[in-house]
Amino acid sequence: GWNNQKNVGQYVWDIINANPGKWREGVKLMHHLLTLHKDDPAKRTRVMTELGRMYHNLHQDYARAAFWWRFSQAVDGEIGAGISGRRRRRSRGFVERGGCQGLVGG
Repeated sequence: GWNNQKNVGQYVWDIINANPGKWREGVKLMHHLLTLHKDDPAKRTRVMTELGRMYHNLHQDYARAAFWWRFSQAVDGEIGAGISGRRRRRSRGFVERGGCQGLVGG
């Protein structure tokens, strides 16, 4: 079942996303998870993809979003490898179309 105290994705969904005051904490958590999972490429890619999503959707920091999405692509060969379905296609399409660069004037 659903338990946001045991599942990081559910914690981000329930606690971080819903509370603007915790958005910075969410980014810090993802950076901590990057360090924690430095030897696990699949988890690292998921975390980098989530960082891109957080910077884009929560902070509207499009340059950092593009960095993390592109970095996750370089590590795993595909943007959004840690997410599935429609969210992956949207992330990949947005970055490939230069969406973030257009938003920051690049």
